Amino acid sequence: MLLVDAQLGRLATLTVLLRSRCAIISASDAIDAMEIVKRWKPKIVAVDLGLPNLAGLYLLKHVRIVRPQSTVVVFTANAGPELVRDVQATATSDMFFVESDIAETALRMLRLAGFRPGRFGRHAAVAANWLAAHYPDHHINITLIADAVGTSPSSLNREFRKYFDLSVRNYLIRLRVAASEHLLATTDEKLDSIADRVGLATASHMSRWFVALLGLRPGVYRRRRLNEAPSPLGWHAFQRRAGH
Repeated sequence: MLLVDAQLGRLATLTVLLRSRCAIISASDAIDAMEIVKRWKPKIVAVDLGLPNLAGLYLLKHVRIVRPQSTVVVFTANAGPELVRDVQATATSDMFFVESDIAETALRMLRLAGFRPGRFGRHAAVAANWLAAHYPDHHINITLIADAVGTSPSSLNREFRKYFDLSVRNYLIRLRVAASEHLLATTDEKLDSIADRVGLATASHMSRWFVALLGLRPGVYRRRRLNEAPSPLGWHAFQRRAGH
């Protein structure tokens, strides 16, 4: 599955929620996405229609030519009505429009991929959406998250373990790592800057979690992504190297 999204929080959240069952490739611009579509032929292409300079629309047309059998999911939250009409004019029966509920979007995409996931718990879903916007905050803790979604810390932790197979703390760590993965692959920002931007505080702290979850340091990950074409990465590598 290819995720093409300029909104880092949504991209990271979908990556965490989908990795348990799907191989994920991500891109933040149409140029990288076009190369990925050509090389990896993803079954599902999810595109942010709000990409700058109508890039989302151009990408959809490219997918229609290069990979017409791919199912296309379009994020419409930030798109104007004229752009939506242009996209609808290119649509076929396998193009789906989704709104801003990220947890619901993940479920929809899993169903398109052939899985039959149950619905997420109400508080867990709301928390996933809330964290997509607030994960960079260094002061986030489970009490703050639980208060934001109207439940207790213990109840929220139970929901996360039930529906995401992760504690709230470990979900947040994976969310931050997923965001930093994307920034390492698509920017030349320094490691300390990326770590601070995603809520991991310092480069050394980020490096510790990269080694624990991915088995390599951020600098090595960046070099591999810059020098090699991206390959699909599922969640199994994470599960082998770190507990929940």
